[in-house]
Amino acid sequence: MICKSRELITAVRKAMGLSEGAGCDIRGRDIISIDDVIMSVLPRAADETVLAAPPHLLADISGDMRGCDIYWDHISPGHCYGHVIMPRDFLRLLSFAMSGWACAVTAITPPDDLRHTLATCGVPALEGSPGRPQCLLGLRHGAAVLEFRSCSDTGARITEARYVPRARFDSHGGIPVAGACLDRIIVTAASMCRQIIDT
Repeated sequence: MICKSRELITAVRKAMGLSEGAGCDIRGRDIISIDDVIMSVLPRAADETVLAAPPHLLADISGDMRGCDIYWDHISPGHCYGHVIMPRDFLRLLSFAMSGWACAVTAITPPDDLRHTLATCGVPALEGSPGRPQCLLGLRHGAAVLEFRSCSDTGARITEARYVPRARFDSHGGIPVAGACLDRIIVTAASMCRQIIDT
């Protein structure tokens, strides 16, 4: 759902116990509008909430990567792997599946995870299979990529590719947020504002 900035500012003010129009003095500087502080923390509050939320609460803000081009990195009989370039606004993977896979992958393995090292060590049994697919986070030419290591041939296509984009205000002052997470986002933003004001 798209929430208007004015509605979110009012809700965060209420959570902080502040009246409409009140300003705040931050670290001895001039009084600034609390609205500016709220606007600056809302995207981060939304992103942090989304990263911690269960996937089933995020369906109404998911993006689709099914139109991404597939680049094949390794082709051998019965074992092929490749990658897709992730959108610039990618925040969190919800699900990714290729045709022929037994199930969708719902989490992407970061490079600092031991499972990432094992999957890229060259041992086929650890790289994944159509019955036990794996998706890894990689970096190619300065772009984040999703590496998949579990296809039996290059005829495979993307059948499912949902992700959560980073929260950003649009030109109309709206920001996409998960409806089921709205209260948590407001409380998180209020807490962040309090930390800025009280330091």
